Amino acid sequence: MENKTSKYIKYAVGEILLIVFGIFIALQLQNWNEKRKQEDQFKVILEQLYNSIKFDTEIFESEKEFYEYKWGLVQNVLNHADSLSFNELVRSLFIITNQSQPYESESQFHVQNLQYNPNNLAQNEVVKEIVTYANNIKKSYDIDNKLEHLLEDTNIASPGVDFTQDGLGSLKADSSYYSITDVKNLERLVRSDKLRAILKSLQSKLILNKFTAQNRNADGLSIMRMIKAYYPEVKIVYSDVGIIGTSIDGYDDVGAKSTPMILADVANSIWELDLFLKKGTVKFRCRDSWTQNWGASRTDGSIFPKGAAEQDGPNIPIEKAGDYHITLNLNTNSYEFKFLKKINK
Repeated sequence: MENKTSKYIKYAVGEILLIVFGIFIALQLQNWNEKRKQEDQFKVILEQLYNSIKFDTEIFESEKEFYEYKWGLVQNVLNHADSLSFNELVRSLFIITNQSQPYESESQFHVQNLQYNPNNLAQNEVVKEIVTYANNIKKSYDIDNKLEHLLEDTNIASPGVDFTQDGLGSLKADSSYYSITDVKNLERLVRSDKLRAILKSLQSKLILNKFTAQNRNADGLSIMRMIKAYYPEVKIVYSDVGIIGTSIDGYDDVGAKSTPMILADVANSIWELDLFLKKGTVKFRCRDSWTQNWGASRTDGSIFPKGAAEQDGPNIPIEKAGDYHITLNLNTNSYEFKFLKKINK
């Protein structure tokens, strides 16, 4: 009986240890599964952030180039007003007064949905940098309307838009739109000390805004590199990318739609298409909308047949008609039109 009792006790202890071990393994598996689910969810939001920050950087790069472009116009008016035609003067002044709406990034929305594990040091570091970035881009640029008000007080109306011209229209500033009185008023205005003082003040603000946009762009690119290091498989996601312009069927003003492009490389977001193009201009865009669109760079010397694809950039000129292999890389923001052959159409 004593031998049997000893065996029963050993058997019972063994059973208890086996059950405890099973429970421990089950808890470990459950904990591992919860961490995996949390990690998967974290990466989903992280990829959304990666894409929204990519769009941020495109906006900031476009803003930087636009402020630089406007600074050049101010310099031209200040230093060469006497040699500029009325058309050049009035267009320059109203482009300078053009103020874009304050940009509201989607990144701030995605940050609110970013659930992270406080015990995961790598996630903590990524989230901390993303939150800092999102808070820094909330501040809007300083907007000054003194020049616009001065032009209004001088009775110089903003140029009309001629929709018979290429693209979304061009500024109309000819004799059919402005009177001789308007021309004389503007000539007096550009020689006035008040206008020159306003333009000089604008120069400083344009430089400040340019560097602000440049810094925000650099911050965004840095965050993207950090996300890529944490999550190497993260990718840029765009849908329904197309090409539109007078080199195809025209722009929206004539009821044209984008010609769809083919996603040739998912990982690098490279879109391609073989297409006949007439001499004219084109732009790239998503979902037949101008919310996300890419044109030529305002400051890059190379525009055709290849160049940097800039968010909200000007139309890309197609210099000769023919068949082209078109490539748009939305990972590096670049495009190329490879001439295949000339066709008489």
